Amino acid sequence: MDIALWQIVRAHILCCYVGASIVVPAAIYFAGFTTAGIAAGSLGATLMSTYGGAVPAGSLCAVLQSIGAAGLAGKTVVLTQTVAAGLGLAGFAIRR
Repeated sequence: MDIALWQIVRAHILCCYVGASIVVPAAIYFAGFTTAGIAAGSLGATLMSTYGGAVPAGSLCAVLQSIGAAGLAGKTVVLTQTVAAGLGLAGFAIRR
């Protein structure tokens, strides 16, 4: 791999890695999972309504609300960034 191509690949991976720590929490927030609870009329409220008022622990809705209320744990951020970087590299390889 020549140097110019490696610089492009490295920049692509870095953007995915950094972007994941910004995009994932923002997406959860804009879906309605906030520090104050699930926002009325949001996608989160729609998801919660599918449980009929009894949201089980560990369900998607419960996990997203936990992240919305407390943020991502350090290990989760690293995992999210690593997965995003891997997907970024895979996406780059597919387009080549």
